[in-house]
Parts: sequence; structure tokens; C-alpha cells
Amino acid sequence: MSGLGSQYEIIQKLGEGGMGTVYLAKDTMIDRLVAIKQLHRNTGSEEESLGERFQAEALALAKLNHPNVTHLYSFIPKEDTYWMIMEYVEGKTLEDWLFVHKKITHQLAASITVQILDGLQHAHRKGIIHRDIKPANVMINEDGEVKIMDFGIARMRNAQRITSHGKSVGTLEYMAPEQIQGHEGDERTDIYAVGNILYEMLCGSTPFKSDTDYRLMKDKLEKQPESILQENPTVPKPLEKIIFKALQRNPDKRYQSAREMKNVIEKSLDGSLLDQATLTKVLKASQVFTVPEKGNEIISVSNILSRAKSISGKFRVPSAGSFKVPVISKINRSYLILGASVLLCVLLLIWSAGTDVSKAEEISKPPVITWEEPLEEPQNEVAEQSSGNFNETPSEMYRRIAKPPIGKAKPKEKKSDVKKIVKNPSDSKPSNTSKKNESTEIIKQNQRAEQPPVKVPAGQTILVTLMEDISSEEKERDGTLIRLTCNEDVVAENRVIIRKGAVVTGKIVDCVPSNSRKKALIGFVVIRVEAVDGSTVKLKSKRFRLFSDVAGKPISYRSGQTFEAILQRGIVK
Repeated sequence: MSGLGSQYEIIQKLGEGGMGTVYLAKDTMIDRLVAIKQLHRNTGSEEESLGERFQAEALALAKLNHPNVTHLYSFIPKEDTYWMIMEYVEGKTLEDWLFVHKKITHQLAASITVQILDGLQHAHRKGIIHRDIKPANVMINEDGEVKIMDFGIARMRNAQRITSHGKSVGTLEYMAPEQIQGHEGDERTDIYAVGNILYEMLCGSTPFKSDTDYRLMKDKLEKQPESILQENPTVPKPLEKIIFKALQRNPDKRYQSAREMKNVIEKSLDGSLLDQATLTKVLKASQVFTVPEKGNEIISVSNILSRAKSISGKFRVPSAGSFKVPVISKINRSYLILGASVLLCVLLLIWSAGTDVSKAEEISKPPVITWEEPLEEPQNEVAEQSSGNFNETPSEMYRRIAKPPIGKAKPKEKKSDVKKIVKNPSDSKPSNTSKKNESTEIIKQNQRAEQPPVKVPAGQTILVTLMEDISSEEKERDGTLIRLTCNEDVVAENRVIIRKGAVVTGKIVDCVPSNSRKKALIGFVVIRVEAVDGSTVKLKSKRFRLFSDVAGKPISYRSGQTFEAILQRGIVK
């Protein structure tokens, strides 16, 4: 990233796609966080096409200025690559949001959809077709705003084609039938994707589901979606008709513009849509959720608000690309034992160095921590303050929650206790290094034995890196396991439960070799990660797929590429 000069300080890598890598950075000149997307510099015939598509994305974003669309600040072509400096949106993707909330009431779903349609209408008016609208490309930020992002395969209306004829672009689950058939698509292609998302918000799954890509494409081209009312009987019949019209296989039978679909929704749900203030309050409140809803419950506005009040002081605020911070929890007996063990370890080191007692007391004067039983009811000032204040940002809420709880006794120093622990070095000084190592190991074992089991923070996203190449040409590896590694520590209840560098396991689920008539495909999923206690924690990921551009050309994922996976429920000892 040296080509950007000193204006931008890279903080961390946020993710990687087929066209570029996205970083979180700080603009030092105006002191704000930005997202920087850098073009992949591939070798071979794809390079020119990627560069043209990257520039097309920047050109598309430069034309847009709307609250429901991420903003482009700058486009920098330099040396042998390109950079886009974009708005950094802190919050959750709609995909992450739906993973937690499953299916929601029609009022909330329609209100979110209206904001997506507002952003699309602005883009369409500027002649820009997104072509990859899906929950992963819709952000809900920590201020409760809905924003469309990632115009990586967008195209200008009537512009010269960048992709070859007959090539499908987009994400299969949300692709319109005309995209599957290899057509470029227009505004109605985005309308189809919005209908798909609205269906998913109401039913908890997309209209068409299948184990194979072939079956999924066939169903989209031949079948009608299942009834929404069977999955969510609270949905008004007019809204179901609106969704089915948006999902028509023939583009001429769909709504012809985002504005038209928005107007019909607002008219059919007159009085039922949430006003902007209420929607903002609900979306802000939902930022504190980290654990998915249980069962098949339909999540309402009141449900979100009441649950958020009860858990806002218990979970960290999750956000895409945010810095990892430990969860704040109550002081318990295990932490007291841990602190005492660390103190004892320090004293052992002092003895081994031959430091006399008086000097040890003079230099360190280690405190003896007094501990007070926590109240059974969490009725402290922090809980009261966090019970219903949704006007603050999640970051502000985290800083408030992180303050020490009121009513807890402060650590006290007792010289008498120190004297009881510290012995005369001449009486018990270790004879050699091996004794010191043995003592340290015993302390570590005692610490592990005293630590209670910890729940895995289900729903938290982690980054993992592929540690081997996987190619479409290795058909024999279809269904076999692959090796990845965890990019970060995972912290729960102030303990690291998964270490950076931990072994992650994936599985190859798609492997189609290239030939003269067929485009190559390689795909995999991430399934588990090793915890510090030697157990495995289940992971969930999307189905990562990489298609060749043309028939007869192999395709592969390379070692070092980074992907996202989501932690599932589990216990680590």
C-alpha cells in the first residue's frame, strides 16, 4: 500500500473478493476512517477486464450521492494498480442481521425494503444497474441507516459490455432468470433481487433452495415460489402479490422501476410502514444482538426493542470490520484465583533473581485483592442506564458499559498478607531453572482447572486464510477437507478461546474441471476451527465459488486468500 503515500494508515484487512481487497484505514489529513479497495493485479488475459470493471465501479459510485448508497471519496490510479477510497460503514450486513433475526414481521421487512428501493431508484436514475443486490451487499449501520454497497459488477445503461456474451454475473441465489441465461439485465433485474430479499426477510429463506447449482437454476427458470403465507401467516395478501410480481420470470411482467414498486408497497401498507424515526430506533437497537433467535418465531418491532433492552449490557456491539474487544463480564471467583496465581508467579521470579524480601516489598508491594459476592439481580446503575437508551451509538454504549460497576469493592493493599506470602529467599530459593519452570507449569495447570466453561460467541464473524491451493482440475479432491488458519484471537468472557493461527478446516463442495464446452468451477465451505482446549468449534460460511471466465480455462483459489466464517454455538473449557 506504499503507493498511497502517508495520507492513509492501514489498520486492518476487512475482506477480499474476486476483484479486489478491502482494508480499513485512517485518513490522517482529516482524521476519519475510510474503506480502501485495492484492485487485484492478476497476470494473464483477465487483467485488462478486471481493470476496466474496477474503473467502471468507481465511475458508477462517483455518480451517486444518496443516504442509502455508500459514498466514493476518491479514485487513485497509480503505478500498476488502482485504489478506491470509500465511506467506511460500521455495522452489520443485512445477511448478518437476518442470521440473527431469522424472519421478521411484514412492517419491518417492508420498511427496510423501501430504503433499499430508494437507493436503487437513485442509482437507476443515474443510469447504473447494480446486478448483485443481495443481503451481503446491504449494510445496516450503527446509526440505523440502510445502505447499498459493492457496485463491483454494476454497469452503466447502454454502456459497452465488459463481460463476455453468455456469461452470468451475480450471486446465484438472488440472480434473475435473465442473468442465469447470460443476459446483461436492466433495472428490472435489480427489482427481482429486491423481491428475493423481501421474501427472505418474511420467510427466513430465499424463494428457491437446492443442493446443486443446476437444480437451483432450473427451478428459477421453471417454477413459481412457494406461498409466503404458509411460512408467515401474518403477511397481508397484497404484500405477497407484490413480491410474486417482483419475482416474475418474464421481466416485462415485473415492476418496471424501483419507484413503482416502492409506491405500491407504501399504498398497500398504508399506515403499517414504520416511520423513519421508529425504523432507525429499531435498527440501532438490533446492533446489540449476537445470538440467533431460537425456533421459528416471527420477530416483531416490540420483540427487538424489549430483547435489546435486556441484553444491551451483556454483549459487545458487533460490527463489520470493527476492532475486536473483549466482552465485559462480572468479576467472579475464577478471576480472583487467576490474579492471585499471576501474583505468585511474579514472586517466584523475584526469588529466582535473588532479590531480598525488603527490596521486593519496596519495589512491587503487590496488592491483595479483596472480593465481594456479586448481587444476584443485575440491578446496578449500568444495567439501569443501558435498559432503554437507543439514542447513543453502539460505540458510545460500549464505552459506557465498560465502566467499572458501581458497588464493587476496590482492591486493597494489605502488607500483612504480603508478609504471609513472601518468604525469606534463603529459606526457599529455587536451586535451578527447572524448578522455576515446574512451578510455572503447575500454576498454569491450576489456572486451567479453575476456569469455568465459556460459551462460544455464536454469530460472531472471524477471518480465515486458505493455506493451500485448490484447483478445478483436481476432481479427485471433490468432497475432501482443506486446511485454513484463523486470522485473529476470539475472546469470550475475558478469555481467549480461539487463538490466532488456530487450525481451521474447510471442505471442497464444488469441483468441475475445465473442458472445451464447460466452464471450470471450484468451491468450498468452512466447517470448523480448533479451540484452545483442543476441542473444535463449528463454523458456518457461505458457499465460496469461483467460476472460470471461459470454457477450457482452469480456475483455482490460491493459498493466502482470506474469507469470512461465522462461529456457531459451543462450549470451550
